[in-house]
Formats: sequence, C-alpha cells, structure tokens
Amino acid sequence: MQFTIKIFLYLCLAISANGVAANPNVKVFTDYLSSLQAVAIDFTQIDSHGQTASGKLIIQKPHKFRLNYYAPYPLLLLGNKNEVIMYDYGLVQTTRINAKDNMFNFLLVDSKDWQKNFKIEHIFKTDRNIIAKLYNYATERTISIVLSSHPQLYKTSPSKSSSLKQIIVDEPDGNVIEVFIEHIQHISTVDKDLFFLPNPDVFGKPSRLSKDALAQKYKNVVGR
Repeated sequence: MQFTIKIFLYLCLAISANGVAANPNVKVFTDYLSSLQAVAIDFTQIDSHGQTASGKLIIQKPHKFRLNYYAPYPLLLLGNKNEVIMYDYGLVQTTRINAKDNMFNFLLVDSKDWQKNFKIEHIFKTDRNIIAKLYNYATERTISIVLSSHPQLYKTSPSKSSSLKQIIVDEPDGNVIEVFIEHIQHISTVDKDLFFLPNPDVFGKPSRLSKDALAQKYKNVVGR
C-alpha cells in the first residue's frame, strides 16, 4: 500500500489535469473497463484497521451487481440502476442508497455514460501497471484503480492485455480499503435472483451463499 500511495503522490506533482486527456493509457484503461460486461471477480479486502474479508463480485451490465462477502464478514450488497441495497447479517438491518453514490459504480455503468459520472484525475504507467485515480461526480470522492499492463500486446486488444489488479478506497474517516483481485471470469446466464433481495421483514434473513453455492448460479464463458 505504501508503494502505491507514493506513486499517487508523485502523480499529483508530476501530471497536470491537461495532460490526462492526451495520455494514451486513458483509452487502454476505459477500453478494459468496457470489456467487463458480465464477470465474476474473486477478491480479498484489507483495511487500515487490519480487518480482512473475501468474497465474489458478480457484475451484469448495465448496473446490476452482487457484492457477496463470505462468512463471517456480515455484509451483502446488491445493486441495480436506481439503488444499492446493503444487508448487515450482524445488525439484521437493511440500508439503501442511490446507485450513483456507489463508489464501485465505475465498474457498472455503460461506456456511453462513463464520462458523465467519472473523471480521470491522474493516470500513470509503470513497467507492470497502469494506475488511475478517478473522481466520482456524485459522491465528490476519489478511488484508485490498478491494472496490470502488458504494453507489447496493446496492438491486438487492450482489454486482453490488461487485468484489474487492485482497487484502493480512501474513506472519509481516514480508513483505507484495499481490494486485491485474485481472479476474473467472464460469465453468462446469470440467475436473476442473485440481484434480488426479498424483503427481510417478511421473508427473514437472506441466504448466505458460499463460493460453491454462487458457482451454481452462473455459467463461465468457455475460453475467457
């Protein structure tokens, strides 16, 4: 984390806002995000307080997602075009927010709406990574994304020569959340109930899905 933060400090000093638009890495970055149409992403999450969690993020563009943390982490998040629903298994509580206030919305919106919602403040390329800092207009907050990079392959397909590697979120309270991406699989025929939360006040606690249970809810795209 310290290495990544140092890179961003350098970015803030070395790259002006005017230079971002002309940066060739912007197209590589946005093309890659556009390629993530229906995916299952395995991740591990660590914050500044030493709290860890793991889970799977399932995306079906536009807008639908399920952020499925594995037990004992107590949260489940579901999203659609209008709202994000968070269920806390520990507090037995449901919270709803506007979809635009979701910090991870950059992975969900269509490419045509991307520039309406986000601005790339800085983008920087190392030998192995492309590191971008995004500004979310709705939340007025920033989030940092790290892609692995293989520049020798860019001429064939930017989306195939890059891979999401890390997401870094700076919380208002000073907590820093680092999400490490372990595996991304393109998927198809996703069960609709993955994105639907029956009213807990009527139907009780939603089921907690394990990694194996989730795998039964979608099919992987062969060869991707």
